[in-house]
Amino acid sequence: MKLASNNLIPLLIGSIALFTFSLSSAQSARLHVTPIAKIKGDFLLMDADIFGKVYAITRSGKFIKFNLQGDSLHSWNDVKRYGVPDAIDVSNPLKPLLLCGGFGQLIVLDKIMIPRNVINLRSKGIMGGYMPAASYDNQIWIFDSLEFKLKKINDNGDVVFESMDLRMSLPKSFQPYGMTDQQNSVFIFSADHEVYGFDYFGYFQYRSSLEKGKIYGMNGSESYQLINNEVVITPLKGPGKTFINLPEEIKAPLHVCIRKQNLFLLYASGIAIFSIEKN
Repeated sequence: MKLASNNLIPLLIGSIALFTFSLSSAQSARLHVTPIAKIKGDFLLMDADIFGKVYAITRSGKFIKFNLQGDSLHSWNDVKRYGVPDAIDVSNPLKPLLLCGGFGQLIVLDKIMIPRNVINLRSKGIMGGYMPAASYDNQIWIFDSLEFKLKKINDNGDVVFESMDLRMSLPKSFQPYGMTDQQNSVFIFSADHEVYGFDYFGYFQYRSSLEKGKIYGMNGSESYQLINNEVVITPLKGPGKTFINLPEEIKAPLHVCIRKQNLFLLYASGIAIFSIEKN
């Protein structure tokens, strides 16, 4: 099976909304989950792509790709050269991104986890922050926390776009820790429980205030958090919230991910995968 050509990848990323369904409604609702699989292991990080593939970093630094049933598919393991990755982005499943921030290295992989390129961000003048995210046009977003700019780089690490200094647009409470390109906007998650939206020219569009709980990501136009051992799904525009009570045997998961109608939970002894079902 051939890889999609580069001119098809932007279409794939731009169509993420077609692979999601709205979990929230105008009124508060509760959903239930059904177990699919468990992946045993000692993992530091976890994420999932739009096709339900699961990606995880082991404590030793190995990067593994699993299917929805928990079977291992592919892996990357070059810790001796680059160290343990401290951030991953798999929003483009044809081009997973691994950030080894201690060395300022961004590793671009293909869909079977073979390195396509390694970008030395420091040599490109990007000295802080990073937070990589795949862009809609098959390039890579970076938030440079030293210059306080949103930058887009190509696979060679060349800066093809950078915003103006965003300090004048954002409050002092802005503390970015995550980013995603969805719904024709770039969203940045902040420790002040806000989601900040920017257009593709780096102009600030709006902010969405959420409840006090870590924002783990977005599924289409909805953000999701973990609050009091339940997942809270909130549309960025419009009323209504949706709640998912977590199974009693899973307490205080370390990370939460929602893709399409699946819920992925990282906890102390592994990863649990569930299907989300409407009552």
